[in-house]
Amino acid sequence: MVQATAGFIFLAGFSWSPALLVRLLGWVMLPAALGVAIGSLLIYGLVYWGGRPAIEKWGHWLGLRWSEVEKLRDRLSVRSVNDWVLLTARALPILPSVAVSAFAGLVRYPLIKYLFLTAVGTALRAGVLGLLGWGASAWYQTHAV
Repeated sequence: MVQATAGFIFLAGFSWSPALLVRLLGWVMLPAALGVAIGSLLIYGLVYWGGRPAIEKWGHWLGLRWSEVEKLRDRLSVRSVNDWVLLTARALPILPSVAVSAFAGLVRYPLIKYLFLTAVGTALRAGVLGLLGWGASAWYQTHAV
């Protein structure tokens, strides 16, 4: 909702034009992409380095073994469609960012690829939410004021 609020505030008064898209990119999409990419590194790193010891110690409570995680990681590393899955997971506003970061850290997704796909997916989500906020602002200015 932060991106929608940013669109409501920072894009208010603009009509559909290249200037609106530039402002959307600079004031909504880019800050969100950088913020989520950098902020998600904490969860990614914690699970990347602490996931195996945690699963080996407490995984039996969840019915999970590290060997199952390794099998999943091996299956994911063979298919290039997984990049699209990560990108889509970041772009969908219904999936919690923490869960995506934790899963990527657990299967030890390559860091550079993870950061790139996280930034692009988050930028797409922020752009859509920012445009929704811009539309709400336009409606508010014509109907509520």
